[in-house]
Amino acid sequence: MNMNAIQHLLTQIHHLQTWLFPNACAFCNKLNDSGIFCSKCFGKVTFIEAPFCNKCGKLFTGGIPHNSLCSACINNERVFDTARALFVYDTYVRQLIVNIKQTGNRNLISKCCSIIVAKYGVLFQNIDAIIPVPSHWSRIFIRGFNPSDVIALELSQLIGIPVTRKLKRIFHTKFQHKMSKLERIKNVQNAFRWQGRQLKNVLLVDDVFTTGATIEECARTLRNSGVKKILCVTFASTEAK
Repeated sequence: MNMNAIQHLLTQIHHLQTWLFPNACAFCNKLNDSGIFCSKCFGKVTFIEAPFCNKCGKLFTGGIPHNSLCSACINNERVFDTARALFVYDTYVRQLIVNIKQTGNRNLISKCCSIIVAKYGVLFQNIDAIIPVPSHWSRIFIRGFNPSDVIALELSQLIGIPVTRKLKRIFHTKFQHKMSKLERIKNVQNAFRWQGRQLKNVLLVDDVFTTGATIEECARTLRNSGVKKILCVTFASTEAK
């Protein structure tokens, strides 16, 4: 069975999961048909609204102009053009991300993607393809799916831009949640390879933007393949520093 057939099968499994399991709040699991969170838990979440970094999209905690850059983007030239996210990656949203990573909850992913399109859809003009940050095949085998791939497929259905999986993770990398920024950069260095035709403008998709090490390395690989414009979208990101 080739990779496309496997991905189609995984998509059908997730559709079945959506039908079998009713919508529930991402935090308390209370049945909830209208949104990602129930009314009680909604107030615990920090949505990213202006002011935020004009480059990486991370939320400023002070009264900083919307067109400003955070210190990370000032001190380090970003490989991507623009990044945007929905939520601040804090204790509550971490639970949402864990839910997505462990279950591939299609209802939850679909609702988050709908908000992404509503907030940032104007940025998606002239995009040639949606590219999920790839997982190594061994992790897909264990988990059953790549969370970023499920997000990319949902976005594709909403905005009509095709998904391509020609960005490959060519070796297994360690989990990064306990690593420093420098350790993360070293961990993913040269971990990706582009194996497709040249593209001009792409939408790079992942679940979380923290230090940006993985997204930056993916973007660097895409730049080296000839990509001119790289827009990045994630469900969550840490606050600007």
